[in-house]
Amino acid sequence: MAKLMIIRGLPCSGKTTMAQLLLKSLVDAGEKAMIVCRDDLRFQAGFGKYAGDYESVISTQQTALVREGLKKGFTV
Repeated sequence: MAKLMIIRGLPCSGKTTMAQLLLKSLVDAGEKAMIVCRDDLRFQAGFGKYAGDYESVISTQQTALVREGLKKGFTV
């Protein structure tokens, strides 16, 4: 069953590490899972650490990836 899990926190508080550990645990248990990380989306789009005026582009991309993952039965 598809689930949405949101991890929030202060910078450098371990959000990415927690997400990676959770992903490994889910995959090891045989579940379909994926991570959608805004920092990765910014980097892939060539914006670097901050997208500034283009943050809405990152939000749109994030929403599309999350919706597609959930539609395909992934825990996101």
